[in-house]
Amino acid sequence: MLVKRHIQNFAYWVDIARSNEIEIEIEIEIEIEKEYAPLLAKGEIGFEQLLHHAADNLRGHRALSVFWQLTRRCNFSCPFCYIRDNSQRQLEATYEEIEELIDCLLEEGLAKVVLTGGECLLSEHFDHLYSRLKSEGVLVTIYTNGSLFNESRKDLFRKLPPYSVEVTLYDCDATSQPFATIEWLIEAGIPVLCKFTATKSNIDHLGAVRQWCDEHQVDLRLDGRLFNGDNGIDAQVLSLEEPTLIALEKDQMGAVSLDRSPLESHARKALGCAAAKYGAYVSPEFKLGLCCDYPLLWDMRQEGVRNALCLLHDFVDREKEASLVGCSGCEAQILCEMCAAKAESIKSNDKTMYRVPLGYCDEVRTRYLSLIG
Repeated sequence: MLVKRHIQNFAYWVDIARSNEIEIEIEIEIEIEKEYAPLLAKGEIGFEQLLHHAADNLRGHRALSVFWQLTRRCNFSCPFCYIRDNSQRQLEATYEEIEELIDCLLEEGLAKVVLTGGECLLSEHFDHLYSRLKSEGVLVTIYTNGSLFNESRKDLFRKLPPYSVEVTLYDCDATSQPFATIEWLIEAGIPVLCKFTATKSNIDHLGAVRQWCDEHQVDLRLDGRLFNGDNGIDAQVLSLEEPTLIALEKDQMGAVSLDRSPLESHARKALGCAAAKYGAYVSPEFKLGLCCDYPLLWDMRQEGVRNALCLLHDFVDREKEASLVGCSGCEAQILCEMCAAKAESIKSNDKTMYRVPLGYCDEVRTRYLSLIG
């Protein structure tokens, strides 16, 4: 079944019974889309790139791509997790709140959503929310630990397959449910990515996980940098030593990504990311923000959903040209994650100045030199 969607100056069709981005067809409405339609049909350009282009033609910020954290709850108790908190179920969104938010986001041109947690499949409203988004032609990616795929959910995903599923693995037990879930996703033709959070407690499992992924022809993404959250758990005690982290990052990024030749460097803007162009974040407590790292959130229960969206748009449009004091651009920018969410903020009248924290640039350059060395 094809569903027609619009983003400002172009329209496209989504087959909700299929998941792969190649099934999206562009209906030409402005001249420049002629460059993109053939490439998209051949699978030579991703929908994210097309979305990025569409956002260039928007008049002001819009929430076209949303990172939706449904819950902080999880059925796993990983000792390094920075968000684990099983005590706040009562603050999660209700059925009625979810419906209102989806209605408002669709009016904005919502195109893509990531559903995550905690473990997002624990949400009692997951199936309803997912089905509603899919039926409207929204591309849905799911972040999961892969342990809760029962037959009912498999039936749902057969009927309305997700755009992609990312499954995080923590050990090499190929007989466990997460591995079985990945095998099922592969058989169902649903794009799947394996992720592995490497720590001192499981690094010895990585070789077996690599081998399993190679045998099943599925991509593996590694993540070894842990950070503490607000749950009182010290994740750093399980962090790998820096030489091991560098080796993992070098292997992950590959030689192509870290060209030794100088890159064209440029000073970063504080809000120069994709989220500032067309993104938004929804917290488990039904609050709205720019991203999960930026501390400013609007409570949609107090402000109202539409007003919260307006406040987000006004904030981004007001701050989007803010400079990042202390950044002049350098060869290590491929590793640099500095932005408004990580910078030091200084209020000045109605505007905010953003400054790179002392020592950050030296740390990034050191990592860069280690990776290319």
